[in-house]
Amino acid sequence: SIMKEVFPGSSGHKMEDQKLREALDGICKSLNYVPSDNWVQKILQLREVLIMRHGVMLVGPSGVGKSSAMNTLLRGLEQIDGIKGEMYIIDPKAMNKENLY
Repeated sequence: SIMKEVFPGSSGHKMEDQKLREALDGICKSLNYVPSDNWVQKILQLREVLIMRHGVMLVGPSGVGKSSAMNTLLRGLEQIDGIKGEMYIIDPKAMNKENLY
């Protein structure tokens, strides 16, 4: 992982949210996803980042599960909170840097 490359010898702690984890497992089952521990950890880490930030960028190669992770998190939070969530995807190439930030 990038954390081990940037901070050799350190160990990250696992995110724990049992209620959300159970919701994510159910959503994954309904969508025929395999909720591997690493993927679910990435979703839980994404949630922690979203708590601290208003917007995030998910980057990575095609097909690694970025959109699936975000959509699964949104559905899980809607299920737990009982509130409809909204997500907006912005193409960063469609606007200049000043308007993007």
